[in-house]
Amino acid sequence: MIGVLILAGGRGQRMGGQDKGWCEYRQKPMIEWVLQDLNAQRAKLHQSGQDTVCVISANRNNARYAALVDAVVSDINPGYLGPLSGIEAALQWGALQLNLGISRWITCPVDSMALPTDYLQRMSALHERTLGFAQYLSNDLQKPEKPQSPQSYFAHMSLPSHSLNALQMYTAQNREQNHALKTASSVLNTAHSSGSIYQWLRQEKAQPIVFNDKQKFLNINELEGFGKGIYSA
Repeated sequence: MIGVLILAGGRGQRMGGQDKGWCEYRQKPMIEWVLQDLNAQRAKLHQSGQDTVCVISANRNNARYAALVDAVVSDINPGYLGPLSGIEAALQWGALQLNLGISRWITCPVDSMALPTDYLQRMSALHERTLGFAQYLSNDLQKPEKPQSPQSYFAHMSLPSHSLNALQMYTAQNREQNHALKTASSVLNTAHSSGSIYQWLRQEKAQPIVFNDKQKFLNINELEGFGKGIYSA
């Protein structure tokens, strides 16, 4: 069983504090754009014999999200501690669902307005103990003399379920460190973050999964350059 996790638990600071999943792009909530892609790909996996369960990481509007997917999980520790906190909660939830037998989780931010059509298939094809993240690498045949630097999308991850223990240790350590920093200075306004995705992936020696269609990884921040189309729900 593959767990598909949509990350929608953030503060939405770039959207004025709104729940990004329910902000609309072209008259449709972002969560519906993401599910449109993911559900089509889940159906293909099912046809090939691979079952999936879809979960949303959210810290508000949970009842609305629950009507769309199999389950909704909220951060174990309050305070919008970052995407790793939501991933930790999902993996912990999955570990308790013994009847499902989830072996791997694939993540997708809620503001990923489009995905490669083979995103789930390729992200789920890693070796059972390999941790991976999506990466875009240009194949510009017209300029072979100018190789492009890869662009990594660290929130698009493929995690074996056994990553939970390492993730829990990392997030707990970062919360303790940030709490100590904030306590030590009344001036410092440090959030009790669960840590950097990049640093954790680096620590765990995660492997890139290379795609060559950058347009399919555009998020809402990049879409603003394509024209106005974002509205509050």
